[in-house]
Amino acid sequence: MGGVTTRLVCDNLKTGVVSHPREGEIVLTTDYEALGEYYKTAIMPAGIRKPKQKASVEGTVGKIATAIIAKLRNEVFYSFEDLKSAVVRKLYEFNHERFQKRDGTRYEAYLDEKESLHALRRPHMRSPHGCTGEK
Repeated sequence: MGGVTTRLVCDNLKTGVVSHPREGEIVLTTDYEALGEYYKTAIMPAGIRKPKQKASVEGTVGKIATAIIAKLRNEVFYSFEDLKSAVVRKLYEFNHERFQKRDGTRYEAYLDEKESLHALRRPHMRSPHGCTGEK
């Protein structure tokens, strides 16, 4: 994508969120906090039992997976490289298809929003599961 959004909405998973009270401040784990600080993005866990907050993202992921899997289901691949190339090709087609209920494509929407992305920083890995500041 070439950048990081200002806000990242994630699941309210226990490995990333210490507490998520109805009112008050959300407490993230130190790893999630470090991730947000490093990429200069606010990590906003979806509300507990608030499926509408995640519906758009999960719906899009489901559409992408279904579209790609459905279109490739009858093909046979003899290497991961061949499979990867086919998935990339189908993803490109998916992103360039016209929307049904609005003007444009997903790719055009991305181009409109690309200017507001924060620069993507290369992670410096401290451990297999965490990142810290730059080297």
